[in-house]
Amino acid sequence: MSIAIQAITSLRQTYLRIPTHMAGELRRAEEFIQLAVMAAEHCLAPIRELDGGRTGIYLGTAFGPMRTNFAVLADLIHQQPISPTLFSHSVFNAVCGYIARRHHIYGPNLTLTSYAWPFFRALESAWLALQDQVIDHAVVLQAETYAPLLSDARHAMQPQECCHWPAGAVVWLLGRHGSCRLKEIDIEEIPCPAEARLQRRESITIPAGSARQTIAGPESTSFRQEVHHPLAAAESLSTRLQNNDLPSSWQVKADYGRVTMTFRHQEMM
Repeated sequence: MSIAIQAITSLRQTYLRIPTHMAGELRRAEEFIQLAVMAAEHCLAPIRELDGGRTGIYLGTAFGPMRTNFAVLADLIHQQPISPTLFSHSVFNAVCGYIARRHHIYGPNLTLTSYAWPFFRALESAWLALQDQVIDHAVVLQAETYAPLLSDARHAMQPQECCHWPAGAVVWLLGRHGSCRLKEIDIEEIPCPAEARLQRRESITIPAGSARQTIAGPESTSFRQEVHHPLAAAESLSTRLQNNDLPSSWQVKADYGRVTMTFRHQEMM
């Protein structure tokens, strides 16, 4: 059974804006939480039919609230009092509580960490839950922020090729009804050197004949794109789907494995 992708949002930290009516709620939240909450807000705001008890939240992240993690560790090392708020926000799944409370979601709540495919691991878990009819909707998200220490480590490993990693978030809403449908998702993770996970050399491909339908039929040329940061694959696919450019097959490969997904378009009655 295929599952519908009902809404999609991508948000970079550069474009993060907190509206006045949410300023009080997020005034003590750090950047990881702010990014994820506002991306979810943009994604879910137009949706009115969510049943909170039948909706789940599935977060995948590679580095989580990394700046906050290091701030807590710094206080600990220097034997300074640790703020309870700062400590609670250093926990990866704290953001899910913010989203659940704001949107009255009290179904399954799962946080996954993966240095390889965090968004797609979360997507797979949500897709299976919908397949098994455990839930009717799923909020699937990846959010990433980075500490200076990570940038230093990456630059030391590859000084000539160290590209900027933008902080941001991607959110999808899955459900049962909709024309853009995810048929299958298959994920493989393989062992690799740590350097490969920090280099993030990923290759996205859409095989010839799998690209979007045109009046003359399926496009005959293949598509290939190289991406280099932890949110890039999820952002690239999100942009394609938002543009109604629905491939029948989509794949991303790297030294640490691959993700293969198949889609179909279903006409709405």
